Amino acid sequence: MNIAKPSLFFLFAVSASHGAYVISQPNNNATFGNAATGQSFTPSQGMVDNPGESTATIDLTSFSFWSNGGASAGPSGSPASNLDTVYLHIYDANPSGSGANLVGVSTNSRDLNPASNFPQGTEISWTFNNLTLNYQTTYFAVFSKGTTRTDINDVGIGLQVDNNNPYSGGTGLTNDFAVAASQDAKFSATFTNPVPEPAVTLLGSIGILSLLRRRRA
Repeated sequence: MNIAKPSLFFLFAVSASHGAYVISQPNNNATFGNAATGQSFTPSQGMVDNPGESTATIDLTSFSFWSNGGASAGPSGSPASNLDTVYLHIYDANPSGSGANLVGVSTNSRDLNPASNFPQGTEISWTFNNLTLNYQTTYFAVFSKGTTRTDINDVGIGLQVDNNNPYSGGTGLTNDFAVAASQDAKFSATFTNPVPEPAVTLLGSIGILSLLRRRRA
């Protein structure tokens, strides 16, 4: 009995405990002006630590961009007041298309007006309540002034970007969520709790059955 309890705890820990996983594009050599509307990303592309290709889903907990210190209004002349309450939306396709679904909204908003509050190099972060995403799907993280489906060009902010396009799982987005083929925003996304791989789950089940048999004996 004294031996079985710690062994059972260990097996549960193996099958259920996971650390943080991160994808990022950490470089910058240019800016988007004030026209950045977001970034597309794929959880399975560039994730460290890599939970394995058999992972089915993974939970998003935070997403960050870095300010270029120059944004004071939205793109295409939209008012600076649109930056007073900026949420981050996650879509399963480009939101400019009719087939895109809004799959999640950040739990917080950021007041980005005036831009002087966010000097160049400032990290701007949004949090999510363990938003479950498909590991292999490409998603679009876009800025919005509210929690409902976003309007095209309602929010655009100045971000640091990289012209070398080093991130293979997505691209930066500009006016009307247009893909900036040669630019990625400097970003970082943190995930947790991927679905356990079948082998790990099986190991836990075998261990539990073995312990139950011992106790009955």
